[in-house]
Formats: sequence, structure tokens, C-alpha cells
Amino acid sequence: MTEVCHKSQNSLNSLFTKLKSKTPIMKDSNVVYSIPCENCPKKYIGMTTQLVKNRLNGHKYTKNANTALDKHMKDSNHCFAFNNTTILNKDNNFHKLMIKEMIEIRKEKNAVNDRTDIMGLSRTTL
Repeated sequence: MTEVCHKSQNSLNSLFTKLKSKTPIMKDSNVVYSIPCENCPKKYIGMTTQLVKNRLNGHKYTKNANTALDKHMKDSNHCFAFNNTTILNKDNNFHKLMIKEMIEIRKEKNAVNDRTDIMGLSRTTL
């Protein structure tokens, strides 16, 4: 005699929504982030251990900074869409965060970052 048993595809966990929400981008820290240019496909890739909100304010309000983001804005008269910043990676270990930033810069074909930003990243790391 063969018995047939029906097993539901739904588990008890799938019936409940997850209560833990993601950290809002502006309140996140220890991240690699991307800021798109408003006027072209270029993007700035950066990393910060501080709150993203504070780092973006630094980009917005620091005059005569020597970053690739500032260079792109000055050379092309373009603006960056700070409100469209996305988080690409996260790590609480500073050295791993630096490596993740270099990897993201290398992966992004439209990065405005200087190639010196990825010095020390070997091709085998990818």
C-alpha cells in the first residue's frame, strides 16, 4: 500500500514579514558607494567609515578638494546626483573595505576615479 502525503511549499517563516529593516543609506557606514553623474554615464566610486550622509556632505561642501569627483565636476561642468548614491559593498574591516573599493573601481567602466586608486590591486584579486 502506498501512502500519499502533501507537503506545503510555504514554511511558517515565509508567512511573516521580516521585522529587521535595512539601515537607510544615509545612516550606513563602513561602505563602498557609487555616486552617478547627472549629465553623463560616469560614476564616482568611494569608500567611507563614517556615515554616508557625512561623507556626501563632505563631497558637496568642500571647495577645492582634490578628488576625482571634484575633477570631473570642474573639467566637464557636470553635477553628481548625490541623492542617487548606492551602496556597492560593506565591510567592518578597514583593509577589506579598501580592497573592495579598488575592486569596484576596476569593475566600473564609467568610473571617474583615477587609475592610481587601484594601485596595489593585482589582477589575481579579481
